Amino acid sequence: MIRDAENGTAPVPSPLVRPRLARFLWERDISFREAGRALDRTGEWVRLICLPFDDPRRRIPDLQDIQRIYDWTGGEVTAGDFYPAAIRGGPEAEQ
Repeated sequence: MIRDAENGTAPVPSPLVRPRLARFLWERDISFREAGRALDRTGEWVRLICLPFDDPRRRIPDLQDIQRIYDWTGGEVTAGDFYPAAIRGGPEAEQ
C-alpha cells in the first residue's frame, strides 16, 4: 500500500501505457500462454511484446509476427499499435 505521511494515502499513479495487444488480451481474459499458442510463439514472447513502452525489456514483433497478430485479432491490433503515440503520430495508445 502506498502511504503519504500527511494523510495516509497517495494519489493513484498514472497507468502504464502498453501496446494495444495487452488490452486486447486483458479484455478477453486471454493469458500470454494462450495467445502464444494461437500465434505459434511462447507465452514469454507475448509477455515481452506487451510490456509498457518505457520498459527496456520490451520487444517489438517482426513483420511476419505483426501480420499473424493482425489476423488473429481480426484487425484490432495493427503494426502501429506496437509503437508509442508520440512516434506513430496518432492518438494515445491503449493502456
